Amino acid sequence: MTPERRSKLLRGAGFVALMLAVAAAGLWTGAQVRRWRAPEPPPPMPAPAFAAGDPFPSVALIAEDGTAAASDDLFAGHGGVVLFLDPDCPACTEAVGAWQALLDAGEPAGVPVAGISNEPPEALTAYRERLGIGFPLYSDPAAVFAREHGVTTVPTTVVLDPEGTVRLAGYLPPEDLDPAEIAELAGG
Repeated sequence: MTPERRSKLLRGAGFVALMLAVAAAGLWTGAQVRRWRAPEPPPPMPAPAFAAGDPFPSVALIAEDGTAAASDDLFAGHGGVVLFLDPDCPACTEAVGAWQALLDAGEPAGVPVAGISNEPPEALTAYRERLGIGFPLYSDPAAVFAREHGVTTVPTTVVLDPEGTVRLAGYLPPEDLDPAEIAELAGG
């Protein structure tokens, strides 16, 4: 065999080996890409563990001034609205602004509003002052409400009647706020 012929055969064999390696890598990579493109769908967002007709759960909270408060005592003897929020959540800030605008306009008449967050009291005070929020905010720093009572999404709105019974619970978009309906549900 001539040196020229041997060189040609070696180049051909090298080329075939290279093509086989590229094909094998392509098959492996393709399988990986197919696996990466098919992630598990996210689980559905559950509703709070409490619903209309349930008593509002009792959880120890901390007021902005550091004093202890109980969630079921926020509106003892009268109805009200509780907003579960996170100061870093744009939708929460929008909901808080919508509620504050209603309150500034005197609606819903006679219905107090309070907020609950997992943030510490000093962070809530800064948030309230920054946005000009006129209603109190309470801290649940250990996220007891979230863990024990299924509040997994924010903002979540809860309307309570004067007996402390949940009349409405879930996400209530700011554009859907009906002051008359809320006042009726809260007994205002």
